Amino acid sequence: GLKIRVSVVRFRPRPPKFSSADKHLDESPARFAGRGFSTNRHRFLQKLRERRVDVATHRTWTCSICGRHATIGAADESNQVVNLSTPTSRVAEEAFYVLAGLIRCPNPKCHEYHLTVQVLRSSIGHNSLGADSYKPDHQSKVGVGKFQFIPATTAPLSSNVPAAVKADYVEAYLIRSLSPKAAATLARRALQGMIRDFWQVSMSTLHQELLAIKDRCDPDIYQAMMDVKSLGNIGAHPERDVALIIDIDPGEAQQLLDLIHLLDQDWYVQRANRQERLDRLRVLASAKAAEKPSPK
Repeated sequence: GLKIRVSVVRFRPRPPKFSSADKHLDESPARFAGRGFSTNRHRFLQKLRERRVDVATHRTWTCSICGRHATIGAADESNQVVNLSTPTSRVAEEAFYVLAGLIRCPNPKCHEYHLTVQVLRSSIGHNSLGADSYKPDHQSKVGVGKFQFIPATTAPLSSNVPAAVKADYVEAYLIRSLSPKAAATLARRALQGMIRDFWQVSMSTLHQELLAIKDRCDPDIYQAMMDVKSLGNIGAHPERDVALIIDIDPGEAQQLLDLIHLLDQDWYVQRANRQERLDRLRVLASAKAAEKPSPK
């Protein structure tokens, strides 16, 4: 008779072929396991995708307070975009693009915040669904374009400087880009306040006060103050000749602030450090004197 032989062949599906490494990265491991695809490979590709995202969202950054170079990511930075428009401005297809950025320094010894706001003009279009679509014009800044709210200054003065001088310095630092001439006026007043406090001189004009301390301060520092004095006519007394200040750009205003910071380091900080060393020597001498045996 006729005999029929039947063979059973077990078929194991092959893993799917990928056109790219990321094609099926979002699929679940169970789905791959059902098709005979190794879950270990899925986990590997998943980690690879996460690593790619992690690298893409991280960037190098330098803290203006502590000076530390760092790599920041989503845990250290937050950016929010707001598109402002009115019904009438949408008809004209005009709007404002507002970007607020917040960074917290990852350095454990710093952890200071940096808050900036940038405003640009933008145009309004429509996407495929008919919704408004905003396109910022990075060449069309509003006002100063970008303003830093925190920190108030990247080079703060020491605690030894009088509060009134520090207040003028911080205010000048904040508006140095918005109004360089106003910043120069405040920096001039801060300079005069430092000279009067540190050297204990008080005359009718800053020029006279500079002449009075010429032989008492470092020659290089004195020359720097005289050079800066000529910038914007800061040699005039602010209450009498403030209107004589000529045009000053933000870079020149920054030079004035740099001088104020330099004077703080050379005058107040050095004097405080010297006094601290002398105090330690005095304490040491007192301790050694107490250790001497009393005469019998």
